[in-house]
Amino acid sequence: MKKPRSERGAAAVEFALVLPILLLLVFGITEFGRAYYAQTTLSNAARDAVREMAIHNAQQNAIDRAVASASALGITAAAVAITPSDCSPPTGALPTAEAVITHDLDLIFFGEVTLTGKGTMTGNNALQHSSKRSQDLVERVMRSVFAKTSSSVTLIRLTRR
Repeated sequence: MKKPRSERGAAAVEFALVLPILLLLVFGITEFGRAYYAQTTLSNAARDAVREMAIHNAQQNAIDRAVASASALGITAAAVAITPSDCSPPTGALPTAEAVITHDLDLIFFGEVTLTGKGTMTGNNALQHSSKRSQDLVERVMRSVFAKTSSSVTLIRLTRR
């Protein structure tokens, strides 16, 4: 059965009308995925940096950790801000370290977008205290287990690097 002459090319015209909308949708999903990946990478890098600062109290090491964690985005040390520069606690207070990483992401359709990753962590005294309690618990368990055996075992104290 032949189509009437008046409907010839109608499919091509409909396709031409739908194609731009379809392409915009596909590219929009791709751009959103890139932006989401970059934001997640920045947040993880900030968490890694602030963890390094809280545990080891070394700002340059924390900056290096952030740059290494977000190497896929190509961030530099200048994009990383860690406060305070020293995570030693004032008397009677727990220190808090914060890392902020900014990155300009160039999106095809939306231009340049500035993304920020943040991380905050309470400093090394709280972690050392927590680790000391865990260490004491491990030692007590090991003593109770090895006290029931006939062999003599020397307990090794767990230490942080």
